[in-house]
Amino acid sequence: EYQILTTLQSNLQNLENEVKNLIKDRDYLEYVLSELQNLNPKENEEDELVAIKHQLLNQEKNITIFKEIETLLEKSDLTDIINQISKNLSKLANNFSQDETYKALTNHIETSYQSIDSAIDRFNQLLKNQDYSNEDLSTIEERLLDLRSLAKKHKVTVSELPSLLNKFETDINKIDTASKNFTELEQQITKQKNIYLTLANQLTNKRVSTAKIVDDLINQELKYLKLSNLTFK
Repeated sequence: EYQILTTLQSNLQNLENEVKNLIKDRDYLEYVLSELQNLNPKENEEDELVAIKHQLLNQEKNITIFKEIETLLEKSDLTDIINQISKNLSKLANNFSQDETYKALTNHIETSYQSIDSAIDRFNQLLKNQDYSNEDLSTIEERLLDLRSLAKKHKVTVSELPSLLNKFETDINKIDTASKNFTELEQQITKQKNIYLTLANQLTNKRVSTAKIVDDLINQELKYLKLSNLTFK
């Protein structure tokens, strides 16, 4: 029991030193962990954000071109021009009713009129489909700035931030576990001390009672040796 007690006390001393060192850094660890948890970086997040940013920038260029085309269409009414040509050609229908070239021309004008109408409709739909917002781009740029600033602060790359978050979470858990183990070990030592003291008291009592028995036996023998005036203790 004494050996168990001394082993436990030695373990307690080592654990106490470890806990003290960990607790000393706890405030810093909790602050950094809070920063990382609030930002909540994801795996490959920087690459994904950069790709989306480039996509949005390309969309911005596309929209600029679309707007230019839209302006041209507004300034020049092609459908009206073709319609006027078609009307004028129809006036010549009686004179060229048998002319194949005339027939081909009028068919071509009609087809062109329909094609331009369809092209304008599709263009307008394409313009509507450009789901672009300056706020989206601004949000992504702010997120990238936050990630890169925190990475620079801790001297790591943005891609290493999730691992750093896991590391600090592990360190905090390690402190909590060490503190819990320290308390449990203290309780074990207290329990072991009580056992040891109980056994020690029992052993002392046995020694006292055994010594008394031995004293009585020796004193009895001294009588036979005619040494009754002596007392053995």
